[in-house]
Amino acid sequence: WAVAVWLCVIHPQSYPTAHIPALQQLAATPPTEVVEPTNNAPERIRQVLFAGVEHITPVELAAAFQQHWDDAVDRLLQTRDRSLVEETEKFLRHHHLDEAAHKLVFSATPLNLPGRFAELLIEIDPTLDPVYNRIRLTPDGLESAALEIINAGGKHRSVQVLHDIYSNNILTIWRTLPAMTHGPATQQIWAAAHQQLSSTLSNLSNHGVLLDTTQTHLAHAWNLACTLNPNNLSKLANATDTINAPGAAAQTWWLNLRNNPNPTPAQLTIAHLTKLNAHQQTEQQTEQQRQQQIKNQQQARIEADRMAEIVKQSQLRRAADARQARVRAAARAGNRVGAFFKGIFYWWLCCIPVAAVMWILGQITGITSVVPVVIAYIITFAVVQYVLQSDID
Repeated sequence: WAVAVWLCVIHPQSYPTAHIPALQQLAATPPTEVVEPTNNAPERIRQVLFAGVEHITPVELAAAFQQHWDDAVDRLLQTRDRSLVEETEKFLRHHHLDEAAHKLVFSATPLNLPGRFAELLIEIDPTLDPVYNRIRLTPDGLESAALEIINAGGKHRSVQVLHDIYSNNILTIWRTLPAMTHGPATQQIWAAAHQQLSSTLSNLSNHGVLLDTTQTHLAHAWNLACTLNPNNLSKLANATDTINAPGAAAQTWWLNLRNNPNPTPAQLTIAHLTKLNAHQQTEQQTEQQRQQQIKNQQQARIEADRMAEIVKQSQLRRAADARQARVRAAARAGNRVGAFFKGIFYWWLCCIPVAAVMWILGQITGITSVVPVVIAYIITFAVVQYVLQSDID
């Protein structure tokens, strides 16, 4: 029938004219629609069970991951809960979020997990509220997190969170989220302030001052708070002046930080955190000077005692020498007297034989002069005195 209708309409001259109206009427009749059998089964719904709740939309899932941040990072990227990872990946591909599903691919060296998780969230929900692990990434939110660290004395969970935000460039990654157009500019300002703080800390080590871990956390928190809100500089200056550490003013390096007419947040932050260190340095130097003075005084006393002992020993030696000289002089005087009388005695003993010899010679020679006898006596006396003098000495 379709061929006949086509021939009658297109080539009417091929058939008798009597059949034309009938064929045209058949051609005007619409064809019967063929309805194929369909499967009435409902479309499969993909959902993810997380934190005890079934999530059926990407927005719900992203919000749940964001609310339970640490648990989600651990189960999806660190320990990798197999059932959750597979279920999430199928859910994302079902909603044509292939780029988000790609973030769940296992890596043999899982680096930059905070950055990967942040990218995963915005791929799931591009309208996500810009809250990173409980910290709102607006300037006010970042400042509030920094002040929480300061109020907690440097021991707060936000320390690690702010570190992750800065080191993983989250402000730039999330720049397309609502109220995040400031992200790249804030990241740049933060990086400049961080560089100034690192440089100041490096110079600080040249003066023998090192910050402990808690002080370092406080330094980064104060630096961020003052960078985002300059009004915090006056608060920091007042807090610095209230610290009772008068000895800090004696340290030149600390005065250069505190009395700078246009201090940077990094300089004022370090001045605040190191005021006690500078005070302790002054006390240590004062104590060292006092100990050195005591040591010098002790050495001076020891030297004076040594010199006094030398003088005393010299005086004692001179006194002993004088006593010995007097004893020797007395002995020599006594020896002279005794030697004189001894010499007289010896002389007479010698004179008798000499006189006898001289008398005999006179008798023999007939010479009776006394001159030779006198000469012999004088020579004998001189010899005896010389011998006795050697005994005196």
